[in-house]
Amino acid sequence: MKMTEQASEFFKKEMEENNYDTIRFYNLAGCCHPTLTAEFEPAEPGDKIEIVEGIQIAIEQAVVDDLKDITIGIDQSKDEVELILDGYIIPEACNCEEHEH
Repeated sequence: MKMTEQASEFFKKEMEENNYDTIRFYNLAGCCHPTLTAEFEPAEPGDKIEIVEGIQIAIEQAVVDDLKDITIGIDQSKDEVELILDGYIIPEACNCEEHEH
């Protein structure tokens, strides 16, 4: 796992201003497959901890292999900052919104 300088500077500033100490990557249940999620939140038991560019990152075991070769970046060209995970393979959509639940 790598991180761009721009992302590193952004996360360090956000973490300092808001008293966060960890970025956590984990899966949330989805209709077809889990959805990768990233938030400023503490590590949970069993998470793999990595320090990337001086930033503590907690990774749920279920996504460790999916994230090992990514580069974390950000896009600040819009109204909101967008997380970019270069190298992450997004699972194919299943059109579950068309099915009745």
